[in-house]
Amino acid sequence: MRYLTTYVLAAGLILGLTLSGCASPTPVNPPPTTEAQADAASIPVDAFSLQKSTFSKSLKFPGELSPYETVDVYPKVEGFIQQVYVDRGSHVHQGQLLASLVAPELEAKIAEALSKVKEAEAADSEAQAKYLANKGVYDRLHEASKVQGVISENELANAKMAVQAAAAHVESLKGARMAALANVHSLQEIKGYLQIRSPIEGIITERDLHPGALVGPSGAGADQPIVKIQQISHLRLLVSIPERYYGGIKLGSHVPFTVSAYPARAFQGVISRPAYAVNEKNRTETVEIDVSNQDAALSPGMYAEVQWPVQRQGSTFMVPTSAVVFTTERTFVERIRDAKVEWVNVHKGFTDEDRIEIFGDLQPGDQLVLKGSDEYREGSKLSPHLVANQK
Repeated sequence: MRYLTTYVLAAGLILGLTLSGCASPTPVNPPPTTEAQADAASIPVDAFSLQKSTFSKSLKFPGELSPYETVDVYPKVEGFIQQVYVDRGSHVHQGQLLASLVAPELEAKIAEALSKVKEAEAADSEAQAKYLANKGVYDRLHEASKVQGVISENELANAKMAVQAAAAHVESLKGARMAALANVHSLQEIKGYLQIRSPIEGIITERDLHPGALVGPSGAGADQPIVKIQQISHLRLLVSIPERYYGGIKLGSHVPFTVSAYPARAFQGVISRPAYAVNEKNRTETVEIDVSNQDAALSPGMYAEVQWPVQRQGSTFMVPTSAVVFTTERTFVERIRDAKVEWVNVHKGFTDEDRIEIFGDLQPGDQLVLKGSDEYREGSKLSPHLVANQK
């Protein structure tokens, strides 16, 4: 009985399989396409809304300190150094006596000029006496000529001519005397140059000549100054600024800097004088920064590391560097409009860590792909997911 039951069940199962295989398939209608299924063809990407911001950062540039004023002191006349009153490191003020010279030849010239002055004065006195004598004769003759027949006209005329000649001689000798006096004055002024005085206030940074050395404005002894003076209470900091950062120079701005001699101390200067000319060799412009150095902590010749402020005059577009695509043919960002990609050519400006400044046919509010790729061809469909604004 048990075997019979098993047989019946197996036969029923075989019959059911046979009938289902012979039945014709029933057609099934596909479900309608939903909006989510239509968007499935778009590529999901992160995007951001473009906004303008003001670029500002600081860059490190090397600089060199130099004295505000420096003077190599040479003598104006030739002579021998008699004494030097200062030495290296001496603080001097304007007009202070630095050294004295002796010039025997100059003393002889002065003595000769003085003797010529005395000769001119004696000749002038003689001429003055002769003039007065001739004038006295003429005056008496002129008075006597008022009586008819006492003085002839010829005699009176000769007396008048003698007065005129004496007067002319006096004038000529007066000119000679003034010239002799001017020569003495000039030599005396030159003698004053034997006293070497400081033209500026500062510090003696070099002194290599000693008493007995021959010095002069030309010839022997003209190739070396007696001393060098530098003004260090006020210094110039020279910085070479690359051409691309020229537009950010603001006169009067305070600039911090450091020097290796004082690594823990911050110094400050004021941007004062740009060169207004770019060096053609390295495409930089030299800018002078005024530095107060009243405590003499800084020295000319020191190298400095300057924190140079770089900023735009107006606001620009700053975007993540990942948004800019660089190829051999073009540089562009990818803008999303109507869920489609547009390639917008741009050129770059300043960079700041992971951001870059761009310029192109862009407007605030444009949606840009956060991580650009040339795999997103123009016209490709994208499904943007907006992230926080990148400013």
